[in-house]
Amino acid sequence: MAPRRPSVAAERIAELRHQWVEAVQAAAAPGASRAERQRARNRRVYVERQLHGAERAQRRGVPLPSAREAAGHRRAGATPARWSALVEADPSTHLGAVLVGPADVPSARDGARLGRHWAAVAVLAEGGRWGGSTLTPARFRRMVRRWAPVRIGGETRRLASDAAAVLAAVEQARVAGVELFAYEAAG
Repeated sequence: MAPRRPSVAAERIAELRHQWVEAVQAAAAPGASRAERQRARNRRVYVERQLHGAERAQRRGVPLPSAREAAGHRRAGATPARWSALVEADPSTHLGAVLVGPADVPSARDGARLGRHWAAVAVLAEGGRWGGSTLTPARFRRMVRRWAPVRIGGETRRLASDAAAVLAAVEQARVAGVELFAYEAAG
């Protein structure tokens, strides 16, 4: 019986491990300049991320991630993430807050903006600190108004910046038993 040929994933993992050893040796090489050592460390970190993705893919029995996927981006054609959002009830006056969703969020950038908005809402509700100082309603309004609109559920909407309306909508949803922080990972 002929020996089994290693899988593509096993070959890639072996290649990455070899690259990792080379990067570690280059970083520790005597006589290397600071810039050369830094480049070697950066290369080691990159190879470690690639290696982790390849090993995880091999364990799960899925195809190897592309470089784009290994960097944390969604696979082309993947189902978009689903989020809930607090958006402005009246875009002309920037007043009010309406809970929308969960709905599709097509871009990772909009998903990140929604996550940051929910984090700011939570800090505002607790009266906590954001960026080194207390997050007041006025500061919350100024901060959120500067953010770009998000595309959620096929519509472009601005995130709610009226602190009183946001806190009231959060309280109404809590009393009604609505899951506010609904997030479904992309698959």
